[in-house]
Amino acid sequence: MIPSLIILLLIYFNNKMYRSPTQKSATKRAVSNTKQSPLQSSSPSTSSTLYFCHYKNAMYMGGIKSFKKDGRGILLHDSGVSIVSNYLNDLMHGHNIFFSQHCLLSAEFSKGKLGEAVYRTDGYLAHLFYNAEGQLDGKCKLLRFVNKSICYSTFRKGVMVQKEEESDFTLLNRVFDLGELDFLLGRNHARVLKYEFEKAAHIEGQKYGNKLTVGFEKGGFINGLAFTLIFRGSHGGYNPDTHRN
Repeated sequence: MIPSLIILLLIYFNNKMYRSPTQKSATKRAVSNTKQSPLQSSSPSTSSTLYFCHYKNAMYMGGIKSFKKDGRGILLHDSGVSIVSNYLNDLMHGHNIFFSQHCLLSAEFSKGKLGEAVYRTDGYLAHLFYNAEGQLDGKCKLLRFVNKSICYSTFRKGVMVQKEEESDFTLLNRVFDLGELDFLLGRNHARVLKYEFEKAAHIEGQKYGNKLTVGFEKGGFINGLAFTLIFRGSHGGYNPDTHRN
């Protein structure tokens, strides 16, 4: 069920968002894409100008090149989803992070094609891999926080060929009791799940208690398009409640 939710979510936001812009206005700031971080732009260009775009069903602020989204940005959709986005020639590319009510999606794209996704919602976390045809492919993981278990499912071109449960109690303790996820999911996904952001392309996260504001920074203050998350504990992890600024 969870893989289906992710597929539906990504199909919806790739096909339904960001069409028919009604307004564009350039700022006077430049965005540097040279700093390394989980929010690093994968655009080959070294810099781009910040633009604000108001679409029929979304607002976007970030890099634009030749009238196409390029580099890092923030996109707020009317449906309530907030995205720290990364584009290359108007296609999602590199690390993109989706925040919705009570769920979070950290995804790696290559020129619009999803390759890896970590989906977190109440009680569950799924770590999935996809091939170029959009089929599940590779060793995927399902973490269940309620009973502290990990299930591994191996897929070949969308077909599950093997399934097994984690039996190493030391590993289970590291994940569920100590909260260590880097070795299992990778550093980028693990940082997002802990709501930790490094500044990149003038986008940063400012955390105060259980509140995180993500937006464009200038002079130490959020200045531009932004959104705020109130994250709450849930079955050993955190899920976001999204509020718009």
